[in-house]
Amino acid sequence: MDEAARRVLEQKFQLGLFENPYVDEHAAGRLVGNASFQSVGNQAQANSLTLLKNSDRTLPASRGKVRDVYLYGISADEAKARGLNVVDDSAEADLALVRLADPRSGSDLTGLEFTGSEPAYQALQKAARSGTRTVATPKLDRPLVLTDVARTADAVLADFGVSDAVLLDTVFGKRSPGGTLPFELPSSQKEVEAQLGDMPDDTAHPLYERGYGLHYRASTRDPKFADSNLR
Repeated sequence: MDEAARRVLEQKFQLGLFENPYVDEHAAGRLVGNASFQSVGNQAQANSLTLLKNSDRTLPASRGKVRDVYLYGISADEAKARGLNVVDDSAEADLALVRLADPRSGSDLTGLEFTGSEPAYQALQKAARSGTRTVATPKLDRPLVLTDVARTADAVLADFGVSDAVLLDTVFGKRSPGGTLPFELPSSQKEVEAQLGDMPDDTAHPLYERGYGLHYRASTRDPKFADSNLR
């Protein structure tokens, strides 16, 4: 507790909150949300995106091959701003992108598995059944069980809270995912229940171990990606 409190206090001292606790409204207008700060924030978001699965080099998606996209939980305006055509039927898309929220399953809402009743999960399943290349983006507020998600989607790009703009930039190779898992992801709820309550990373057969993460390099060219652009 002392260590955690000290880290918070150090940042507050560095920001000058104890010396001058009052905000300069004029300075705040120049500083808050300025382009330089936003650029750093966007890069930090991309660095946190964690690529868990990438079958047949689904990502980065090629703009030469992907024009029609199906989106669930992602801004259509952001996609259209990138010259993409957003369709309502995943079967008509070249690529389907589905954000998955924390399922909060079980009677006490602590379950980590998707039950199949979640609208986003149903959209993912429907897109996959249609034969469309599908990218799942689960938000890892907790170490979710992603066994069925990984089995269904062609690519799994886990996030810890990123904007739609950064997500789309990464999907289409303008940015590269730089994250690795800060915790292991269990393969089932039963494995979670069998683990020790006070031990991290101790499930018998984790789906993904802590530190796991795949990568590909961003492309500075638009936007057709050669195989040499991947690693």
